[in-house]
Amino acid sequence: MNTKRVLLVEDNDAARTALSHLLSDEGYEVIARGSAEEAQAVTDHSQPDIAILDVRLPGRFGDEFGRELSQKYVHVRVIFLTAESVTDHLGEYVPGATILRKAVDVDRKSVV
Repeated sequence: MNTKRVLLVEDNDAARTALSHLLSDEGYEVIARGSAEEAQAVTDHSQPDIAILDVRLPGRFGDEFGRELSQKYVHVRVIFLTAESVTDHLGEYVPGATILRKAVDVDRKSVV
């Protein structure tokens, strides 16, 4: 079995921990970081299969990091997490990216 490596970048500690546990329980190898800068150190040395990125991060935003990541690793699947109502620009940053609206209901294992 080929385990998918997920890079999860979320600045909210509780959300990051909950999503990390949820993904691990589903069989993914999860690398969780609180900022794009921390995640950059990981991606400098290894390629994730999937990148789940909060859009509004402290420092460098997730949309910018997602664009850089998808240009560096063309096969990475980018998923943006956002509470924003207007998300058209995200598809321009990373064509084909999935956009999920916050909040995530971890108890129900779903996105609401």
